[in-house]
Amino acid sequence: MKINVDYIEETDTVDVSFYRDEFESDRDKQLCLNIIFTFAHNFDLEPEMEVETIDEILSAIDEEGKKEFTFSFSEDGVEVDLK
Repeated sequence: MKINVDYIEETDTVDVSFYRDEFESDRDKQLCLNIIFTFAHNFDLEPEMEVETIDEILSAIDEEGKKEFTFSFSEDGVEVDLK
């Protein structure tokens, strides 16, 4: 699975981007969750997410014609943005 990771030093934020065309199976969704939990742990965050959460994000991407989604991790929490 290809992802993009950016660290923004000014805001102490980590952005992790996932690409829609990389998701072909439930295993890909589980891997995505594992990556999210790993970065969240670095900020002492515990997001309540399941495979169904990733399914919802992927459905939203398909409906809006987007190609990727980005999770932003900071001390303030986790945010997701569709691109």
